Amino acid sequence: MNKKTKLWYLSNINLFQGMSPKEMKWVEGKTNMKHYVKGENLYSTEGSGEQIYFLKEGSVKLSTLSPDGQEFTREILRPGDLFGELMPDNRSKFLDESYAQAMEETIICAMSERNFEELLRMKPNLTVRLVKLMGLKLRTIEAKLTDLVFKSVRERLAGLLVKLAEEFGQKFEGFLRIGTSVAHQEMANLIGSSRETTTLTLNEFKRAGIIEIKGREIFIKNISRLKF
Repeated sequence: MNKKTKLWYLSNINLFQGMSPKEMKWVEGKTNMKHYVKGENLYSTEGSGEQIYFLKEGSVKLSTLSPDGQEFTREILRPGDLFGELMPDNRSKFLDESYAQAMEETIICAMSERNFEELLRMKPNLTVRLVKLMGLKLRTIEAKLTDLVFKSVRERLAGLLVKLAEEFGQKFEGFLRIGTSVAHQEMANLIGSSRETTTLTLNEFKRAGIIEIKGREIFIKNISRLKF
């Protein structure tokens, strides 16, 4: 990864846009920058430590485990996102465990809940921005639950590919490459399906000439055909 300062990363967090250099220096002094390797857990329900996390580089998946051990991935985060103790995606009393895991080499900055609340008192306009972000996350969760009830696996998988392409897509040799590695099992966890069904559906898209699969990379040839 490039050698960038903690302040540079913090200045690119969505929530902090428009803050003064002096305010950003205060934030810098209240955060700890950490590096994670692919597959490493950032936290679990038992050990989140009342922290707010700012994603600087890489990607992170937020997942939950049901009491019977079934994994459900709620969201894949990208640079600029925040997550953790105050966000609606952090925990659920109906689930046994929630955790965040790095999907690739990842850099985050962590701030204690106490310091984050102090920041919100100092900058009340950030509270409004945070409420909007939380509202957006809640709408995303509601939309996902609606999809699980009313859409087929084929429709849910197509929607996921479109979302990944829009958020991580990179143009490559005339195709749109999903710029983050998402295994078939992780896709299944994201859409509430089995790995086998997800793989079969991906192969259907491939035979139809909509996508190309090379190893764990997916190249979208015609994104309009995925928009049901």
